[in-house]
Amino acid sequence: MPAPALAKTLSRGTAWMVASNIVTKGASLVTFAVVAGKLRHDEIGVWTMAFSFAAFTQFFRDGGVSQLLIQRGEKEYENLAGPVFWLALLFNVATAGVLAALAPFAASPWFYNEPRLLPLLLIMAATMPFMTPSTVLWVRLHTQLRFGAATKVTTISALIRYGGTIAFVLLGFGPMSFVLPLPLVAIYENAAFYAIVRDRPWARPPRIDLWGGLFKDSKWLVFVTLSFSVVNLGPFFVLGKLLTAEELGVFSMSFQMVTQIDHLLSATASAVLFAALAKLNEERERQRAATLRAARLMTLMSSIASLGLAATVRPLEQILWGGKWEPAVLPAQIVALVFAWRVLMWVPAPALQAQGRFRFSATLVLVAGIGLTVGAAIGAKVGGGSPVQIALGIAIFVMVGFLPLALWGLREVGVSRRQVLRQTVPTWLCVVLAGAGAIGVYELVHPHLLGAIVRPHLGLTNPWDAQALVRTWAMESAAFPIGSGAGGGYVGALMSGVTRLVWERRLVGLLDFLITGGAFALLTYATLRVFMRGLLQELAGVLPARLVFVRRFV
Repeated sequence: MPAPALAKTLSRGTAWMVASNIVTKGASLVTFAVVAGKLRHDEIGVWTMAFSFAAFTQFFRDGGVSQLLIQRGEKEYENLAGPVFWLALLFNVATAGVLAALAPFAASPWFYNEPRLLPLLLIMAATMPFMTPSTVLWVRLHTQLRFGAATKVTTISALIRYGGTIAFVLLGFGPMSFVLPLPLVAIYENAAFYAIVRDRPWARPPRIDLWGGLFKDSKWLVFVTLSFSVVNLGPFFVLGKLLTAEELGVFSMSFQMVTQIDHLLSATASAVLFAALAKLNEERERQRAATLRAARLMTLMSSIASLGLAATVRPLEQILWGGKWEPAVLPAQIVALVFAWRVLMWVPAPALQAQGRFRFSATLVLVAGIGLTVGAAIGAKVGGGSPVQIALGIAIFVMVGFLPLALWGLREVGVSRRQVLRQTVPTWLCVVLAGAGAIGVYELVHPHLLGAIVRPHLGLTNPWDAQALVRTWAMESAAFPIGSGAGGGYVGALMSGVTRLVWERRLVGLLDFLITGGAFALLTYATLRVFMRGLLQELAGVLPARLVFVRRFV
C-alpha cells in the first residue's frame, strides 16, 4: 500500500476506533453508574474476584492463532482460516473445561471462600467456545483493514452486553448480571460478522498437519495474553486473597473509574497499531516515525482523560452515587495522576508484536504486570487494606517501573528515550498544571455553593454528613408528632427534609462538576496552545472530517 494511502487508512482506522470506543465507553459509564448505584460494595468485590480468576484460566483462549493470522495478513487467510478456526476452537473448549473444573476450588474456603463465585465462573466457561467463529471473522476484517465494519459490530455487541447487564441488575440478579448477557452477545457477534464477511471458516478443512507449526509460531502470543492478564487483573487476583469482598469492591471501583481510559486507548492501540505497523516491517524508518507519533498522541489523550477525571471525580461521585463510593475518590485521583505512563506501554507492545517480537513484548508487559501486582499487595499489607495505600503502591510502581519499561520497549523499536521524553513529559506536565488549577477552582467554589444551596440554617459543620443531616431534621421535626396534621408528622417531615437535602447535594455536585470540568478544559486548551500548539493541531488532524470545526479552532 502506498505511503499516503496507508497513512490515511491508519488515521481513519484510529478515528473509527476512537469514535466506536467513545460510544461503547459511554454505554459502559452508564452501566457503571447504574451497577455501582444498585450493587453493594461486596457484590462489586465478588464480580472482581470472578473476572480476575477467569482471566488467569483464559490466557490459552484461541491459542494465540487469531493474532497470528493478523500478522500473516490477507494473503495467507485463505490457506490458514480453516486450521486457525479449528485449532482456536480446540483451545477454547479446553480452556472452558479448565475454568469449569477450577470454579468450585475458587469458590471454596481454600481460595476466595466466596460461594457466589461458582455460577459466575460456570456461565463464563460455558459461553467461551461459542465465541470462536466471531473471533476468526473479526480477524478477516482486520487483515483487510476494514476497521469501520469491525467496529460497527463490536459497538452493537457492547451495547447488547451493557444493556443486558443493566436490565439484570434492575431485576435483582446481583453479580450474576455481569455474565447473563454473554450468551446473547455470542449469538449476535457470530451472526453479524458472518453477514458482513460471508465466510465459513468452520466449513474449511482443519489441516491438522499445520497445527504444530501454527502453535509453535503462536505460543508467544499466548504468552502475550497471559502478560496482559497479569498487568490488567493481577492486582485484583492477589487482592482477592488479602481483602474482604467489601474492601476489594471499594478499591475495584476506584481503579475502574480510571481504567475506563485505559480500555479506550489500549483497545485503539492494539487493534489499529498492530495491523498498521505490521505493514511497515520492510520500512523501519517509517515504522519508527509512526510509533513515535503514536506515543506522542497517546500520551496527550491519556493525560487529558485521566487528569480530567482526577479533577472532576469528587463532584461526579456526588452526582451519581451521593457519597456511597466516597472512599473510592482519593484512590482514583492518585492512580489518575500517573495513569498516562501506564497507557504509554500500549504503544511499544503492539509495535514489537508487529515486528514479530512477541517474546520480548510479552516479557516487557509481564514484568510490568508483576510489578504492579507487587505494588498493590505491598500497599494492601502496609495500609491494612486501605484503598489509598493500595493506590499509592500502584502509583509508585507506575512511575519507577512502567515508564522505564515503556521507554525500553520504544528503544527496541528504534525510538530513543530522549525523543520520547521530549515529546511526552512536557505534554503531561501541561495537563497536570491544568488539573491542579481545576482542583483549585473546585476548592474555591465548592464552599460557596454549599452555603448558597444547602440550607444555611441547618448549622452543620459538614453538610455532606448524612447522619448529621438526619439528626438535624429530627430536631427540626420534633415539634410535629407522628400522626399530627402539621407538617405531615415527625417521620414525614424527617424524610421530606432528608430527600430535599439529598437533591440539594446532587445539585451542588452538578454545579461543581460543570465549573471544575469547564475550568479544566479551558486551562488544558490554554496551556497546550501556548506550550504545545503543534501537538494540539496534530491531535485535531486525526479527528473525523465531520469535526473539521475543531481543527479550525485549534
